[in-house]
Amino acid sequence: MVMFIPHFIAESPPQKSLGGKLLVFQTTLPTHGPNGIKNREDSRLYGTDKEKTLFTPQDGSYRSLAEQCVDDGVCVDLFLFPNAYIDVATIGRYCLKKFVGALIFILIIAQLYQITLLIVFIFSGVLPAITGGEMYYYPHFDRSRDGQKYAFDLKHNLAREFGYNGVMRIRCSNGLRIHDHLGNFHMKNSTDVELAGVDSEKAIGVIVKHDGKLDDKTEASFQCALLYTTATGQRRVRVHTLSVPVTKLLNNVFRYAEMDTTVNLLGKLAISHALSKPMRDVREELTEKCVKILSAYRKNCASTTSPGQLILPESFKLFPLYTLTLLKSKALRSGPDMTSDIRVVNMRLMNHIGVAESIAYLHPRMFAVHAMTDEEGLPGPTGRIKIPPLVRLSYLRLDLNGAYLLANVVVYQTFAFMATLYRIDVNVRYLLPNTENGYILMFWLGRQVPQQFVQEVFGVDSVELVDPRQRQLPVLETTASVKIRNLIAHMQAQRSHALTLNIARHQLDVSEVEFGTMLAEDKNNDAMSYVDYLCVIHRQIQNE
Repeated sequence: MVMFIPHFIAESPPQKSLGGKLLVFQTTLPTHGPNGIKNREDSRLYGTDKEKTLFTPQDGSYRSLAEQCVDDGVCVDLFLFPNAYIDVATIGRYCLKKFVGALIFILIIAQLYQITLLIVFIFSGVLPAITGGEMYYYPHFDRSRDGQKYAFDLKHNLAREFGYNGVMRIRCSNGLRIHDHLGNFHMKNSTDVELAGVDSEKAIGVIVKHDGKLDDKTEASFQCALLYTTATGQRRVRVHTLSVPVTKLLNNVFRYAEMDTTVNLLGKLAISHALSKPMRDVREELTEKCVKILSAYRKNCASTTSPGQLILPESFKLFPLYTLTLLKSKALRSGPDMTSDIRVVNMRLMNHIGVAESIAYLHPRMFAVHAMTDEEGLPGPTGRIKIPPLVRLSYLRLDLNGAYLLANVVVYQTFAFMATLYRIDVNVRYLLPNTENGYILMFWLGRQVPQQFVQEVFGVDSVELVDPRQRQLPVLETTASVKIRNLIAHMQAQRSHALTLNIARHQLDVSEVEFGTMLAEDKNNDAMSYVDYLCVIHRQIQNE
């Protein structure tokens, strides 16, 4: 018998006058006690118009509890360890929908093909290392696989500072209007974003509509004000103001627009729509938005080119690729393997992460660690690790004599990827890597990796003797070992959540299946290949 709300309420009164946060640990579906919830998981609803009902709370009392905690300034961090369905949409909603902070301000004018102005306002790091409510997900918890990750996440959560009772408001110049807010937060009116807790690792999307006349001889201004209480009880206001030029030229709109921010905002829009529309319609809308944006460029900025050519703006050359990665993400993709819990966890993740993290989440980075130069993987004169070049995500680009690290981390480099996936012969012997929460670090080993490399990195004589269950590389005083461990440490430093190592030996381990799903340009995840998707986009642009 498992109860949730009674235990939660029992901890709430002491916090009421002071604010604060609670850490809640849950392993099973809370079916008993007041407001117990039912097991409503039904795979027959997947892919149907009724699937969206699995993404919304089944009990309104959780929403009421969430709003009460926001009023009291109480944040909740939820740690989930389920072996079966736990209804993340219900018990996770009170943690995320109403409590998480938002300190990155993403601003983009809606309907790009109709506007005279597009601005991107990145508002990051407003407060130093401040935290609020968050959800951590460890399905089928296994100590050898997940213990290190759980310890890291818990330590990071407790070590961070945080602020209470945040209220954020966005203002803009005449002729512009705040139309909508996207992300994880609570609003009692149309202007104030309420945050029981705030931290620097979350993001809010703000859609601004152009519904008045703007003078292109002046500037448009935007201001974000955040009122919050520090952990020491001080009430503070932080204000950021941005003034940007106004333009009437659509060429300038595309020239200065930022694709990464657009992708992040479209992802948040899609997740918002998924709560009220069939997932199929949400995916179609993403493709339609991609077509309309690129069609607007062709009609207004490249009308003299041949209709048979696919013309893409320089700043949006990879826009079809990242639209496809949204369609293939665990938050939005189709397929019987996508349970409602896994989907909702990734929806919540996509709904709050910032621009750089969202791009890395959608399209991981891969490095060849068997061919690093003498400088790569070691600290340079400034003390920073030199990162090896990125490798194109394709099995055609992988060397069977090589070894590669793949991770969805921010490395502050850009690269155009191509990905194709050949058939993989899998020997299912070990636990699948726990990547349902969106954080991935995979070490792919070719079948013909030289014995010397395997000895220097793993301390064994062949790739067949490498234990795929190990979650850390052995500490060996060899050049290859030091470089790779430095690179992993550098990537971990870019993330607030632990990146657990998952080893995938070519044609040996089941974890290579997950590795294959990360090759977003291949025909996988119930979606077409990147080449086929480009053809579809091109045809639809021609028909506009």
